Amino acid sequence: YPQRWRNVQIIPLRDETMAVVCAPGHALSDRESIHASELSGYPMVTFDAGLPAGRRIRRYLRDHGASPHITNHFDNLDTIKSAVALTDQISILPRRTVLREVAGGTLATVPLTPTLLRPIGIIHRRTRRNGSDLSLPAKAFADYLIQHAGAEVNLTDIPDISATPKPNTLVG
Repeated sequence: YPQRWRNVQIIPLRDETMAVVCAPGHALSDRESIHASELSGYPMVTFDAGLPAGRRIRRYLRDHGASPHITNHFDNLDTIKSAVALTDQISILPRRTVLREVAGGTLATVPLTPTLLRPIGIIHRRTRRNGSDLSLPAKAFADYLIQHAGAEVNLTDIPDISATPKPNTLVG
């Protein structure tokens, strides 16, 4: 949830679909989808309420009549993923961020209805009043991100990043 500040410029990148995340074998793990209102009473780990993602998830749940039992809150994805994988708790996370764990069988995802999206953007320091102040290398990097991770990219076609080259191997 990129925020606007006076000296920060935002370049929209994409919207990520949020999903219910749970351990395989959890009562929800085999569902085709789950309505937000059905999450009431489930133990849930989520983002800190001070983070934009935490505030948005809480508002989404409230708007849809859900009141899960929030047992823990953290400030980063990896801690949340670990807590969910090792307990009977659920969470709402960007689906894309758990693809590796789902493929490895340590987490499961369930589509959430109605859809909840998390906007992703490139933020950079604004130094000129007109906002067009990226250096050429920074502009090239932003263009690369948009081309390889932007809204038009099919995120299911992301290569397996666990298959890293061996040291001293040239990659073309």
